[in-house]
Amino acid sequence: MDTTLVAQFFDLCQASVLTGALSSPARVTRFGEDTDGVRYFRRGWDEVRGDEYASWGTSTFCLALDDEGYAHVQVEVYADGTVIAYDAEHDEDRYGGLTYAQLDLDEFAPYEIGEREFSEELGRLRPMNLRADRPWPPGR
Repeated sequence: MDTTLVAQFFDLCQASVLTGALSSPARVTRFGEDTDGVRYFRRGWDEVRGDEYASWGTSTFCLALDDEGYAHVQVEVYADGTVIAYDAEHDEDRYGGLTYAQLDLDEFAPYEIGEREFSEELGRLRPMNLRADRPWPPGR
């Protein structure tokens, strides 16, 4: 795995939250809504966050990206079992946030998975940063 690309992606995710950079609301939708052109990815990397939550360990990201490379759903699964998630309804919190950076779909192509696999994976997870009464996975 190219750790440089992974580090750049993680930096983009953090920078978009820390700087308050926002994209057009039209770019971010709830999972299952207006999903024409949405592609699904699972991508892991061997680096820790580098912040106060570094003890969570390495992570795997599950992403739903539109055809321009903008995230609609972002789920982070950490080695210690911690799961956090972001979408249009919950786009940031004290742990991080939905990346507003435009990601390169060509770089993510090797990590593409099908919508069914993506939905099944999310169905097995329960993000700790979402309200307990919120339906999960998104769109249900």
